[in-house]
Amino acid sequence: MNKIIIFIFVILSLLLGAVIINSENNICNQDYISLELRYNGEFSLVNKSLEKGCAPELNHIAGFRYSYNLTGDNKSLYSADFNPTLLYSDGFAEDIEGNVEEIQQDFFILLPSPKEAEKVELYDNNTKILEIPVYDVGAASCRI
Repeated sequence: MNKIIIFIFVILSLLLGAVIINSENNICNQDYISLELRYNGEFSLVNKSLEKGCAPELNHIAGFRYSYNLTGDNKSLYSADFNPTLLYSDGFAEDIEGNVEEIQQDFFILLPSPKEAEKVELYDNNTKILEIPVYDVGAASCRI
C-alpha cells in the first residue's frame, strides 16, 4: 500500500513540475520592450528595443518621485514608479561619510509589449517630462 501511495505521489509531482515548467517557458518566451534611459538631472532616451525573455513584473506603485505609464488605445496598459537616483549599499547609514550627490547614470525600464502599445510617458510626480513612442519598437524595414 505504501509503495502505491509513493508511486502516485511521484507521478503527481512530475505532472505538476511539467505544468510549472511549461508555464514558466511561456512567460519567459514573450516579447518585452527595453528602454535604456540616461538620467543626468533630466531624462533622455539612449536606446529602445524589442527583446524576448523574462521581464520582471513591476506593475506597482512604490511612492517614488518618478513614474512611467505605457499607453495605447487611449488607456493605461502598464505603470510603475521608479527612482534612478537610489543608492544601494550593504553598509549602515552611520558608516557613510561625506556628501551624497545625485547619481547620474544610464538605466533600463522593461515593459510588456502588447500590440496596442503606443507610447511610454515619464512623470515627475504628476508632471509629464518625457514621451517615448514605442509602436515602432521591433519594426523591421522592408526591402524592395
